[in-house]
Amino acid sequence: MDDRPDMLITVARNNCGHHARVWNRTFALQVLTQRRMAQPWITIPVNQRKAYFSLCIIKYFLNIISPHNDMKSKINALLADYPSIDTAAMGFPRGWENEPLWQ
Repeated sequence: MDDRPDMLITVARNNCGHHARVWNRTFALQVLTQRRMAQPWITIPVNQRKAYFSLCIIKYFLNIISPHNDMKSKINALLADYPSIDTAAMGFPRGWENEPLWQ
């Protein structure tokens, strides 16, 4: 386990940059998260080794840098463009859109 969430983003970025399969991958790296997050975070337990958790970390940092970002709408558009993608395989829990992080 690593206590640096930026490492998880780096691994995801490198996989994307080298055209590796990411959507249903199980990453080897797992990070420690704070018990109390300074900003809204996810409340539903998720698999930290799946793409969804990496997206959550990216969204968390993006919310700090750019509070009115459109990441959620871009993810929704991407998922709508590829309806055959199994979001459960990506680690998305049911009701993820309603999580405090994504509001």
